[in-house]
Amino acid sequence: MKYLSFLILIFSLVSFNSYAKQSDLSVTMKNIGHLYKKALKAGDNEQKVQHISEMIELLEKSKKAKFKSGTQEESVQGLNKVISALTLAQKQILAGKIDESESTLLKIDGLRKQYHKLHEPPSFWELIFG
Repeated sequence: MKYLSFLILIFSLVSFNSYAKQSDLSVTMKNIGHLYKKALKAGDNEQKVQHISEMIELLEKSKKAKFKSGTQEESVQGLNKVISALTLAQKQILAGKIDESESTLLKIDGLRKQYHKLHEPPSFWELIFG
């Protein structure tokens, strides 16, 4: 009985730890989304560059997170693409190419949608019929 209680306790701690890591990633991604909206709405170029820099920092941090099994490589690849697009947008802003930077920033939303599909839970029908 003590052995079973010990196993349940260990399993609970491990499960909670992995849930906390996923939760941290979720919070980080929400912060990135918030900064993205701020960058799009910012009227001042310095503010845009600052928001983009903060997003890049958070994305670099996110690359170290544990993703759902089988999606680690693709997820990091997606994060790298977003970082590249943000870096390009930053350079465009600093070069005075504001319209081009807006276009580059808008492309990031497409990348977000593409790579978030990797992490969607399976639908009810997929669970039943495979």
